[in-house]
Amino acid sequence: MESLDHPNIVKLHEVIETQFTIYVCMEYVEGCSLEQYLKSQENGRIDEIEARAITRELAGAISHCHSRFVVHRDIKPANILITTTGKVMLIDFGLGNTFSYRSRLNTICGSLPYYSPEIARGTNYTGPEIDIWCLGVVLFRMTVGRDPFVGATKREVKQQIILDGFHPPSMLSIGLQNTLRKLLAPEGSQRRNLAILERDPWLHEDSYHPPFLSEDRGMSENSRLSGTTLVRQSSKKTWKRSSLTDSYYYGKSGSLCGSSSLLDAVNTGVWQLDKVQPRFHKNRVRIAPYKGAADDLLFQKDMDLSLLQFLMPILRSCHVSYYLHSTSRILCGTSFVKDFDLFNQPSIVLQKLVHQMGAVMTGANPTSTKQSLTRCGVFSIDIVKAKGENNGRVLIIKRLFGSSSTVQHFKRQFLTNATSRTTSTD
Repeated sequence: MESLDHPNIVKLHEVIETQFTIYVCMEYVEGCSLEQYLKSQENGRIDEIEARAITRELAGAISHCHSRFVVHRDIKPANILITTTGKVMLIDFGLGNTFSYRSRLNTICGSLPYYSPEIARGTNYTGPEIDIWCLGVVLFRMTVGRDPFVGATKREVKQQIILDGFHPPSMLSIGLQNTLRKLLAPEGSQRRNLAILERDPWLHEDSYHPPFLSEDRGMSENSRLSGTTLVRQSSKKTWKRSSLTDSYYYGKSGSLCGSSSLLDAVNTGVWQLDKVQPRFHKNRVRIAPYKGAADDLLFQKDMDLSLLQFLMPILRSCHVSYYLHSTSRILCGTSFVKDFDLFNQPSIVLQKLVHQMGAVMTGANPTSTKQSLTRCGVFSIDIVKAKGENNGRVLIIKRLFGSSSTVQHFKRQFLTNATSRTTSTD
């Protein structure tokens, strides 16, 4: 979902992982599901004009997914929302996956009435043909008021899908019957992509809208891409890789950009630097709850996430390019412009590695800063419970890679920004 940005797809703002909890922050959609909407209609169906409008928006969302090499695999009325203004929103990517034209998927998933022939037979498939079939079933359900394949048992339903084929009812217009035949073609090769709807007469009837399909026509099926531009890779079980942005979109230059994180939310009066601690000694700094912590819901429910919310803006102020975090440690790489100590420079390889990684994760231009002036390093910030302090934490900053002058500069930046943040809350 990180790679998707379409007006008809619910937005994923951020995923935040702590030791015991995963928070999924998503766009709020006010309205009801298409399933609920159809049940409220006479005979459980809507007219072709309304069904056409919904299908256009839904096809646009599916086309966008496929252009990012994402397949949904569970498109049905319950996973389609209709907003109070009549806008269509595709939700629930729980069975979604990335796909490639060089490999095959084999997971049997989805709801039985929406099984494609490939799913019903248990054979391998590429991915897009599954979504296109489901779109056809949804269109049938909207205009007829029932599912196209029904039976007394699961076996009977599968038999109809595989053997009996699809026969559109005569109550539908000829144009709609032909559109349904395209979407519910028995062979997956006949519904490889949504280009089959590009000039569909019924779908474009009385339409003055621009083309709603967004698949890249230059995207070869022999493409070496096996997934989306950015997919979070799993590593150790307790770790989560994250960039410093929350919602992603593709800029004019094709780079990956993003807006500010939800972790930038105001954390006023919850955490602060412990003012009685000594100076930044042996890379340690103590953070303690402030008086506002007693009334803060996030602090009471998940102290680790609350502390992370306090630290993230500080790290961003230190020009951190990327980070990984668990509940007890943050690993971060930083890249910034500063005069060099000629006798203590980080290696050219390390400079390029951290600088390029930061550019990829933040959408920045990797050539915007001269490499010869880029100071960079990789650090760990261990988070341990302070002795004798209720709920306090001690941050221990350690250098992993980079020069000693770079880590000293990072520590000074960290302390300065942490102090200013605490002062602003006062």
